[in-house]
Amino acid sequence: MEEALITVIIPAYNSEKFIRRAIDSVLNQLYKNIEIIVIDDGSTDNTAKIIKSYADKVKYIYQENKGVASARNKGIINSNGTYIAFLDADDYVLPNMYKQLIENAHKSNADIVCCNFYQENDLGLRKIAFKKINQNLDLSKSNDLVFAAKHIGNSCWNKLFKRSLIQNLKFPKIKRGEDSLFVLESLLNAKRVVFISNALYVYYQNSLSVTRSNIDISVIENHIYTLNEKKRLVKEYHFQTLLNKGLEKYFYKYFLIFSKAIIRVKDNELREEFWNVWLKENRNNFLKESSLKYISLISTNIKWVYFAGMIFSGRFYFVVKDRINNLKYYFNK
Repeated sequence: MEEALITVIIPAYNSEKFIRRAIDSVLNQLYKNIEIIVIDDGSTDNTAKIIKSYADKVKYIYQENKGVASARNKGIINSNGTYIAFLDADDYVLPNMYKQLIENAHKSNADIVCCNFYQENDLGLRKIAFKKINQNLDLSKSNDLVFAAKHIGNSCWNKLFKRSLIQNLKFPKIKRGEDSLFVLESLLNAKRVVFISNALYVYYQNSLSVTRSNIDISVIENHIYTLNEKKRLVKEYHFQTLLNKGLEKYFYKYFLIFSKAIIRVKDNELREEFWNVWLKENRNNFLKESSLKYISLISTNIKWVYFAGMIFSGRFYFVVKDRINNLKYYFNK
């Protein structure tokens, strides 16, 4: 049987430090029928020179700087694969990733195959992202859809998508969260999803994450937009009743993540401004049925609300457990 073509799309912006590692990791795959498309999103460093050095091994496409969503959309339009995967320029994939993903896709006729992944810090130390999950899910079954929505995650890069599923979908052109909306809409259109527990993708956890860097009002407004879009998509596809509970847990989790980022803002006036916007919007639209809404009504003190929410949700337990299980990753720096 002829091997199906996989297109791997790599958006790159000023990625001279990592782009060679990303491309080489795809060229070194055990599965060989792969098309590599790198979208240079207006880089001003040596990214273009490095990509072009691969000659016909890599399809190079340049665009003016429009962001990662636009780059991925351009990659889809210019792709030829029966299956499509995404790789961020500062990450890399293990040699057996696409072989395992496509074998599972063929075996189950899956629209999406999702693998586990490693998080890697600046020292090259790794921790595994999620607990092991091996599932073959028929999304026409309510329980399977709820399970898939809970575990699918927000990232497009640890997945293999059937081209026919996503060729008419687009990454929304927003600064953050574009892949979470793309993944959700892909899931809502899919018929079968497979999860494999092997960690095959390596995510380089840099300092630009919202939980690690300075937050501003545009980041908050962007995420509020993303949360509203998730609500809209679930309603549009008529899964509101079925998936509402899972969405509430998602809103709760990200309320705490962004609250922690706001706590770190050093300017008192800015911190107060960000907190008022974030708290008001979440109270009104995303935390209606949760204990956090009532906690925030008792007190609007950001630290009290954050720590009470962490305690009542049990998230402190998971944070502490994660650090105990990955001492070197967190502390050997």
